[in-house]
Amino acid sequence: MTIADAPTNWPDPPPMSMLEGLLLFAGLPLLAMAVITAMVLVPSLAKGARSQPTQSGGSRSEWFGAPDEVESGASPGGARKQIPGSTSAAPGNPTGGASARW
Repeated sequence: MTIADAPTNWPDPPPMSMLEGLLLFAGLPLLAMAVITAMVLVPSLAKGARSQPTQSGGSRSEWFGAPDEVESGASPGGARKQIPGSTSAAPGNPTGGASARW
């Protein structure tokens, strides 16, 4: 007898059928996932939509790290902002992007 053995005076448990095993090891985890999913989704479904599809919602989209021409409001391919000390934005200069000079 080792430390991890059950005591000798305990009775052997009755055998478990395949159906009981499936219900215990597959059914209960699936039931728990369904309950947790319902607890997460039901409140947002009960509130309904925040705005109508025709309304803008009061927010505008953001583009973080946008190129200078988009940040300044100029159209792509239009006039570009000149960065002080930079020659890459000069007209006719094909360099730019990752090939900038420091």
